[in-house]
Amino acid sequence: MIESASWFTRLGAAPDGCTLANSNDAWHWLPSSRDQPDPLHVPPLDPVDTAIELAVVKRTMVSLRSVPDAVPELVDGPHNYTNAATGAVHFAVRLAAREITTGNPDRWCEIVRLYNLGSWPCGLADDGGIIVW
Repeated sequence: MIESASWFTRLGAAPDGCTLANSNDAWHWLPSSRDQPDPLHVPPLDPVDTAIELAVVKRTMVSLRSVPDAVPELVDGPHNYTNAATGAVHFAVRLAAREITTGNPDRWCEIVRLYNLGSWPCGLADDGGIIVW
């Protein structure tokens, strides 16, 4: 799925069950760097096989090479969210791999599927719904 992902090609459109980020609903950003805590698993999932996670992240890095430094739809005035969006991909893919290796594919796998469709699942609504850019 990673190699064929349509990174950030369907921004501004909400897939079924998602809400656009410009909504007035209360929501919180999903992590965009590896050092942030996992907001979906408390306590966090322990890594089963870090080699698998590393391999998936490396494949993701190769796949993301086609993403420009500034995706026009991710630039809002002086703010360029492209780096945050690609960092969020790395976080999501790593945690989806962890869900799979622990035998519990869950929300991170769902989020990676949204990335594959071209969306940026950037946040969680207070009601648990996924917010997309």
